Amino acid sequence: MPVNQGENASGAKELTIGVVGTGLMGASLVDHISTSGLKANFIVYDTDGGRSALVAARQSNVYSVASLAGMAPCDFVFICTPVSTIANYVIELSDILDPEAIIVDTGSTKANIVADVAGARPDFSRFVPGHPMSGSHEAGPARASAQIFAKRTFVLTPYPQTDQSAVDKTRTLLEACGSHVLITPVDEHDSVLGATSHLAHLTAFAMVNQLNDDICPDHLNELIAGSFMRMTLFAASDPKMWSDVFLANSENVLNGLNRMRARMDEIETAILQKDEAALLAIIGSANLKRKTMDDEK
Repeated sequence: MPVNQGENASGAKELTIGVVGTGLMGASLVDHISTSGLKANFIVYDTDGGRSALVAARQSNVYSVASLAGMAPCDFVFICTPVSTIANYVIELSDILDPEAIIVDTGSTKANIVADVAGARPDFSRFVPGHPMSGSHEAGPARASAQIFAKRTFVLTPYPQTDQSAVDKTRTLLEACGSHVLITPVDEHDSVLGATSHLAHLTAFAMVNQLNDDICPDHLNELIAGSFMRMTLFAASDPKMWSDVFLANSENVLNGLNRMRARMDEIETAILQKDEAALLAIIGSANLKRKTMDDEK
């Protein structure tokens, strides 16, 4: 396997980048780095060998391996698997990779992963927890696209054991590929994601499930407005992935759910009391906040 041997035009060694998990995110990450202009070889691994083979078949510089041991030549390894499996992969790879190699993950939760890795490998300093602020409700390498990562924020959440040089090198790599890198504490990441992305997915699942047989005529689809379809798009997301996320970030998700219940109770009270002023105040407040979010993008 001709990896970790080449040099680019300047004489510098080309990177060898590993990707564990070749679903939508892993396959898209390979495409993203490849199209960024960065010279690199890739080693990909998936428990479903058919998926990693599909990703490898697309480009001559991508090689599929049958076990994690095949990741040994990598300078960086990105773990793009469900959050319930990430820590185990980090722990296993810490015994396989060169001591200078860096492991980055793409999980939507961080505290659970960091705790498990730190507990099992307290001296391992080359793990840089990460989370690209991108994705799709679709799944699988066939749906992969470099555009999923293009010009998006990639959050890094180093913890006390993380070596600063590993953070700096990861940042340099990601910025070279066009990502905006944001470094933030683990707890802050999980708190904000619990109140935003995770709560939004939870709400989408609930909104679809509340369409019971009593209110579903045969011509239901003709009556569903675009607003409902857009708000519930992510109810089509991978069930295992989101079950893992809700359980891993349960405290923050439940806090967000409680806040949502309180806001729904306010709206319910205003409707029951036919209090137009209260409704206008609630809707107006949300209107202004949402427009501010657009302005900040």
